[in-house]
Amino acid sequence: MDIYIPHRLYFAKESSTWNNTGVAFLSPDQESDPQYHAIVHLWQITEEQFNDVKDRKMVMILKKQDGKKREDWYSLTLKLGERDGLPILTFTGNHEKNQNAPDESYLKVIIDGLCEQDGWTEEMARDYLSKFLPH
Repeated sequence: MDIYIPHRLYFAKESSTWNNTGVAFLSPDQESDPQYHAIVHLWQITEEQFNDVKDRKMVMILKKQDGKKREDWYSLTLKLGERDGLPILTFTGNHEKNQNAPDESYLKVIIDGLCEQDGWTEEMARDYLSKFLPH
């Protein structure tokens, strides 16, 4: 299930997996303009599973940094609301000052997900994402 949340999507950092280009993060600050609310996919998992996913993501990033300064890309856990009495949580970072455009192949993964999960056309997905790309 996908829902809109009142947080802005942005792309930042340099991921070696994606040709040293940006990857997606959610702004920790609430976004008042609904035009810039991000769409997110929900999975029902336990708190233990959530923490495991977050830990695994960090281990993956640390292994790829090879000698670079170690930093936590996902140091923030956000509570985005509740659904059916369960908390909606995500992890993100605070990297808005280090925005970096994503690679086309990374965008294509997101576009494919929006098309498959939400029935969007590729044009709709590209239009949606374009407002979040750094200029």
